Amino acid sequence: MSVKPSHVLNDDTPVIPEGAFSYPIDRLMPTRWFGFLLLPEFTLLAFSSAIDPLRIANQLAGKPLYGWRVFSEEGTPVRSSTGLEVSVHGGLVAIPPELQLFVCSGNRGTEVASQQVIAAIRKHARFGGQVGGICTGAATLARAGLLDGKRFTLHWENQPGFIEAFPDLAPSSARFEKDGGLLTCGGGSAATAMMVELISDDYGRDFAIAVADMCLKNPDASPDRDQGSAWQFPCSSGPCPSSHLAKPSHACSASRSPSRSRPRRPSGTSGLPRHQADGRAWSAAPGPVASCQL
Repeated sequence: MSVKPSHVLNDDTPVIPEGAFSYPIDRLMPTRWFGFLLLPEFTLLAFSSAIDPLRIANQLAGKPLYGWRVFSEEGTPVRSSTGLEVSVHGGLVAIPPELQLFVCSGNRGTEVASQQVIAAIRKHARFGGQVGGICTGAATLARAGLLDGKRFTLHWENQPGFIEAFPDLAPSSARFEKDGGLLTCGGGSAATAMMVELISDDYGRDFAIAVADMCLKNPDASPDRDQGSAWQFPCSSGPCPSSHLAKPSHACSASRSPSRSRPRRPSGTSGLPRHQADGRAWSAAPGPVASCQL
């Protein structure tokens, strides 16, 4: 749904940076707005990986395709897990009711949200606002009672602790999940993949590929891809469980498999500019299956 916040939060003008590469948009829709609620010790990588594809889309089109606002509980800067603080546009009371809101948190996702935050998220959803979770944001949505009967995910590292806290809820191992208006992702590059998928829905796959190329990311935004690493490492202590949800307690060797080949450019892309060819569906020659994925 393309909406503009009804509340004026500082400068209400979408950011449209200048760049060297452009991609004209023939069919311009009303600016689509997103909100990001930052909780203490949120993961900076996941947050920036979600918001920057929107900035890139505006830059490529030279148009206000997307707008975003950042919030915290009290409207004050929030300290991330890196120790860096991020300024916000306002507090909980400034969140427009129609805004699509993503909750961003980090390793303490199951406990970091206050009761005031949980109440605000529950109220936002009750009055028709769409909600989502980035990295461990789904844990706060679970505390708000918004995940019952829903498909959702969060970062694989935090899934065992989540399952202990919410034994009746089962997160998936997918990079991101879309269940109606509920959007959740595991953070990192999965946040970029999720936003590229949204951009593809709005403006088509070709434009989404251009955005993915600017992110130096493969444009395959399939949500059902597993969160496991593309690199496989041999274990020094025998076979490991194949699921990343059950990490081995023993150390794995840190050397990449020497037999893994470099990606090769697919046929039909040799004549494309580098920014067009590099983001297409590259393939890698299959190497031996290792016993552990990190």
